[in-house]
Amino acid sequence: MGSEPLAIGGRVGFGQRPSLLIVDMQNDFLDPAGHLDMGPEARAVIPQIARVLEAARRAGVPVVYTAQTHRPDFADGPRWVEKFTGFREAGLRQGTRGAEIVDELSPRAGERVIRKLRPSAFFGTELDLYLRSLGVDTTILTGCTTSGCVRATALDAFSYNYRVIVPEQCVTDRAKEPSPRCSPTSTAASGRAPSGPGRARSAGPPRAPSRRCGSSRRPGPAGPPAP
Repeated sequence: MGSEPLAIGGRVGFGQRPSLLIVDMQNDFLDPAGHLDMGPEARAVIPQIARVLEAARRAGVPVVYTAQTHRPDFADGPRWVEKFTGFREAGLRQGTRGAEIVDELSPRAGERVIRKLRPSAFFGTELDLYLRSLGVDTTILTGCTTSGCVRATALDAFSYNYRVIVPEQCVTDRAKEPSPRCSPTSTAASGRAPSGPGRARSAGPPRAPSRRCGSSRRPGPAGPPAP
């Protein structure tokens, strides 16, 4: 008597209390004059994120930003600086315009900005405690980069038992094809952010990028390339 096939591919969907996370949409990444400019394709997601942001604000959904921000001397810099050598000289430094959120997505009063030093927005920050204090059970992830900080944040959000939603039109990467193959998701779901447009993916559990993104198929630690 054969065993029943394993049922996979279910949809996680939204919970009762979502929060919108905008990951590292900073001038140094998105401004043409930025030290780490990602180019016009990356800038194309700004209006898409702005639509979701507007919908979240209308619906009263908590909005949280992350910003990769380092000391002027870069003494707190990440390991990937050995690969991304231009990062040693400038970019994402405290007190500079480059470290600030792009004007189109500028935080409003009462919207939290989480300063982080590593790819995951949860690593070494107050993000989990803050979300739990708001009763959040679902994270809607937007920003950059899909294969770096968005992926690392999605993995940790899933590990902390949040539902994870990644609107595909609202993430971007330096690589040509990081999404959906490198999306930190395993099951596609058609859905909407609360009161907002767009097709989303719900994670559970996340998976590592494919070889086409320059990474092994074997799961490994979330992290660089930056941000």
